[in-house]
Amino acid sequence: MSDKSEEAVKSSAVESVHPLTSFISPVSGEVIVDFEYSGDRALKYVQNLEVISDVTESEYNKLKRKIDWYILPLISLIFGTQYIDKSTLSFAAVMGLKTDIPMHGQQYSWLTTAFYLSFLVFVFPISRCLQKYPLIKTTSICIIAWGIVLCCHAACHSYGTLLLCRILLGGLESAVTPAFVLLSSKWYKQEESFLRTTVYYSNNGFGTIIGCAIAYGCFIHTTGYAIGSWRVLFIVTGLMTMVLGGILYFHIPDNPPDAWFLKKREKSLVLQRIKDSKQGYGSPKWKWYQFKESMKDPRTWLGFFYAFSSNIPNGGLGSFMSILLSDSLGYGPKKSLLMRMPGGAVETVGLIAFALFVGWFPQRIFISSFITVVVIAGSCMLAFCSNTGAQLAGLYLYSLSPIGMICFLSLFSANTLGYSKKITSQAILLIGYCVGNLVGPQTFVTSEAPKYHSAKVAIVVCYVFSLFCLIALFFVNYYDNKRRDKLESDPSYAEPHIENIEFADLTDREVPAFRYLY
Repeated sequence: MSDKSEEAVKSSAVESVHPLTSFISPVSGEVIVDFEYSGDRALKYVQNLEVISDVTESEYNKLKRKIDWYILPLISLIFGTQYIDKSTLSFAAVMGLKTDIPMHGQQYSWLTTAFYLSFLVFVFPISRCLQKYPLIKTTSICIIAWGIVLCCHAACHSYGTLLLCRILLGGLESAVTPAFVLLSSKWYKQEESFLRTTVYYSNNGFGTIIGCAIAYGCFIHTTGYAIGSWRVLFIVTGLMTMVLGGILYFHIPDNPPDAWFLKKREKSLVLQRIKDSKQGYGSPKWKWYQFKESMKDPRTWLGFFYAFSSNIPNGGLGSFMSILLSDSLGYGPKKSLLMRMPGGAVETVGLIAFALFVGWFPQRIFISSFITVVVIAGSCMLAFCSNTGAQLAGLYLYSLSPIGMICFLSLFSANTLGYSKKITSQAILLIGYCVGNLVGPQTFVTSEAPKYHSAKVAIVVCYVFSLFCLIALFFVNYYDNKRRDKLESDPSYAEPHIENIEFADLTDREVPAFRYLY
């Protein structure tokens, strides 16, 4: 390091009132001084942190269980309700919506495509709002607003107004996934995020069961309503969403040290846990260099292509599952709602069961890849088997498909440092998610109804491609860790100690001691 750089580091330590003034660039190896430092929100709390040295593993586990009980049930319910809200269109399609609001050609498919186009447009601006403004408060407002929009679906009497509601719903729902990924990184350590992400994500399956039960209940009592049963469905699910959004606003704090359910000692331990993971609570300042770094990171684009390929089937089956069960497999409108329930049970139980294996076999990408192979087998059964029972079994195996998306989301939460970089990487992942979901319904061509053979073949191809993305992610993380191990083993390498570097809002590339999970 040059004399000039040494003088800059020394002078900055004197002039700055903040202990975080420099870091080592992993690219050039030089000490870089940041005179316009804008660190993590956690620094506000760490200045008054009472370091606890007598903490035991048992106390940490007790704290972790307490966090789980206060955080996971609510966000799991919200995630499951979000899936119900997205599925209401599919339920409504066999409950009279397509009769009351006449559609032709691909108009029904465009209702789902419009939802994800709006999601695509709003995901980056809303992710930026989640960074700049209080995380939970911003998310709660979006949830309450989309509950109102969902209720407004019941008032639609034309295709144009229904399309407008879908557009508004897509924009507002784009807040939830990035918000919960950021929330997980605030409360949980690297190795804990996969199981927790799986728990709340698996509630899509629980949402399927509850949503089908609500839809079936509305459908069989058609004569008891002054309005169509599908309109009642939208009102019920909209009110549920608004209530959960209100509970979230008051129950979960924007930052863990403000939690009403934690004691003073527990708040200090929460900070220490996150510091050990080299995570923080996020910086409100947008940093363009982190944006650029994310755009150059192969993990970002592997996430994009995985999300794109795996969500083409999701977007298609999300809209046409009830129609396939009703018309292609011959179960009829009412029974098709009940036949979706076992798929929800497979998703809920199966995903959590496989995620628990991480405790004994920590390579989560291997677990996700194995399940993706199972999903590919199920997709082949759906596409190429003539037997109705085999096709139904294939649809149920498809319910395990979210495990790969969970893997990417949890790894983005655990492996991406730097808040602007984290926001960018998640947004790119969700853009792939949106593009896949908006393309998916278009693979179900009206002229091929009710079998939709081309769409089924597309599902197989998409999951094979997504498997390659998972395997590629493993090798990228594995070899990057090997490179970092080699760097630290070099006798000439020495990283200076910098107080509270974990809360400097540095990226994973700027922290050579950081290791990627896979």
